[in-house]
Amino acid sequence: MAGVFYILSGSILFLIQQKIIINFFFINNKAPTEYDYAVVLSKSLFNICYLFNLLQYYVSTTLHLHFNHSLITFEEGTMKTLMKSTLLFLILFSFLTGFSFAQEWTDAQKEVWAGVETYWEINESNPLGFLSYFDDSYLGWSYNNEAPGTRDDAVKSFTYWTTQGKRQFHTLTPARIWVDGNFAFVHYYYSEVTENNDGKPLSENGRWTDILMKKNGKWMLVGDHGGEIKK
Repeated sequence: MAGVFYILSGSILFLIQQKIIINFFFINNKAPTEYDYAVVLSKSLFNICYLFNLLQYYVSTTLHLHFNHSLITFEEGTMKTLMKSTLLFLILFSFLTGFSFAQEWTDAQKEVWAGVETYWEINESNPLGFLSYFDDSYLGWSYNNEAPGTRDDAVKSFTYWTTQGKRQFHTLTPARIWVDGNFAFVHYYYSEVTENNDGKPLSENGRWTDILMKKNGKWMLVGDHGGEIKK
């Protein structure tokens, strides 16, 4: 029974630890980097090995094999113990693999995310061209504004800021994507570096929620909320 207790408690601790690691990024308004993902992966592998060792210990202490030359005889109840141990291992494995791949996107989600990446790329190469992705019904609310703004407000803002510098590069990290037919919203983090007119690089990190509507095969912005996360 001690072996079962160790395995179950280790499994619970494993799942709690992974949940804490992932929530850390959201609670601290931090976009996970490749290094962060590597840390999570290494911790996951360590815990999987730890759980496997616990399972191995449990099996080795409850399963008694008697070797008589080349023949193996099982004590009464040993086969049942082996089956229970195998079942327990399969349950743990399904928990772990299900947790690891829960964030895989569907084809519909991938299509929406590709649309987001497209207008960010256009915004970098042709900022005013980015405005073609704003629907006439657009209403957005950035952290810097006291009230939501219309598409006309966005045009005025972009027209001004494009004269103050140019974005050099950016990275995007999706957090959640919801899709239902021609409507979708996307929660994501961003990091970008802009160079002002004096050649000085300015870095910015933040998050956005984009509300999208598909028109003529193109995902259009009908609303958004977010902006820079200031420390």
